[in-house]
Amino acid sequence: MKRVIPWIAGFALLAAGAACNNPDEQRREAEKAKENVKRVEDDARKDVEEAKRKADEKVADARKKAAEADADAKSKEASAYQAYSDKVGKRLTSVDKDIADMKADLGKAEGKTKEDANASLRDIEMRRANVQKDIDAAKDKSGEELTKAEAKIDSTMDALEKDVASAAAKVKAAARKT
Repeated sequence: MKRVIPWIAGFALLAAGAACNNPDEQRREAEKAKENVKRVEDDARKDVEEAKRKADEKVADARKKAAEADADAKSKEASAYQAYSDKVGKRLTSVDKDIADMKADLGKAEGKTKEDANASLRDIEMRRANVQKDIDAAKDKSGEELTKAEAKIDSTMDALEKDVASAAAKVKAAARKT
């Protein structure tokens, strides 16, 4: 048996060598190799196209999720702004009522007191208008910027309400004296 194996191996080498010397056989082998290369290239191209398609789908999905998250965040910010704007709007309505009351009482005041009250009222009305501008500007802010704007507005409103109450008390006192 050991002697047969070298004979088989030799015969196989002889047959392979004979095939290599045959030009038709070499051409067939070359054509098979070209076909194999073409098949491998086609498979690789299909794999690349499939991978690109899957990657494009993932990118599109990620963009969609990002857009949805952005829209959700903007919606929540808009709701938060609206709630804050409504709260400050109620405070401004109260200030407006106090201003209207002061104007009515101011008609009863006279002299230097009336002049001082008018100057104070003009200042209050200007500050009230500025608060409204700040509220309107806050609509375009978000996150930390919105928080800072709200803190500034709240501080301004606190001071304005305090000054309105003080001025209203002075105008009422002046109106009673006459």
